[in-house]
Amino acid sequence: MSRMGEQWGTVVAALIGVGGVFGGIFLGRRQVTDQAAVEHGQWLRGQRREA
Repeated sequence: MSRMGEQWGTVVAALIGVGGVFGGIFLGRRQVTDQAAVEHGQWLRGQRREA
């Protein structure tokens, strides 16, 4: 039984690691999207100011 417990521990640790990777990718993409929206707003205000 001890060996089976070790295997489940390894599986759980791997799943937590994979979940962390996907969470990091999601948060990174969201940050890039938010930054792009901010920069677009700044560009748009600049265009209005010049017009």
